[in-house]
Amino acid sequence: MGLISRLKLFKNQHPLSFRLLFFVILCSSFFTLLATASQLYFDYKRDLKVIHANLQFIEDSYIPSISTSLYYVDDVQLRIQLKGAIKLQDIEYVQIKEQRDNEEFMIFEGDPNTTRDIVKTFPLRFHKPSGEIISVGFLTAAASLEGVYNRLWNKVLVILVTNAIKTLIAAIFIFLIIQFLITRHLTKMASFAQQIDLNKLGFKLELNRKASKSSMPDELEQVTLAINDMQTRLRNDIQKREQLVEELRLQSEIIANLAEGVYLGRADDGV
Repeated sequence: MGLISRLKLFKNQHPLSFRLLFFVILCSSFFTLLATASQLYFDYKRDLKVIHANLQFIEDSYIPSISTSLYYVDDVQLRIQLKGAIKLQDIEYVQIKEQRDNEEFMIFEGDPNTTRDIVKTFPLRFHKPSGEIISVGFLTAAASLEGVYNRLWNKVLVILVTNAIKTLIAAIFIFLIIQFLITRHLTKMASFAQQIDLNKLGFKLELNRKASKSSMPDELEQVTLAINDMQTRLRNDIQKREQLVEELRLQSEIIANLAEGVYLGRADDGV
């Protein structure tokens, strides 16, 4: 028997349990998706903060040394510094533009064709010992959100699969708890009610469960007491009716005997 056939059979045999299981899974899935969306949103905002922090790190840590290397035309050191900047998370492209003898020169690291979702340009200024500030060029750093989206997508798959497994396990345990605490007793009550007969009112409904520790009976105990009380009232009513019928029968016999005695007395008197 396949899984679908088993589900159909379970649905037909336990419709209430099936509906409970369905709504438990539905509600759990809704809150799982809500929690997943919230987590992904906060992860996205966190990654954006990391990108802006890396751009700020470039400005604070790389710009002064790059300005010095650019002023002294130290291309080897510039390459080393740019390769260090490109290693920062989600920084995909950095370039330096400078003016040399009225000509524009450019040096870069990374893919020039990368998606530039966040771009920031920093002026490069060299501070001479005399206090003079000389503009030596510009550094442009570009960050791509492709890495952010890829990480989020990988997290989506992991989170959804993990939460789906958690939801399924939780739903199964909730179903088993409901089945043990409620459904099996409802099934026994239904079976007992179907077997109630006027000739078998002496049998009491007893559930296979521990009595409630509370001074007040719980819902199942209340239903059990109600069914047993109903049987007791029916049995008492039947006994009263049978007693009344017996009394009427005795009275009828007495009246019949009296009538017969009167008739015989008159016959003896020749009436």
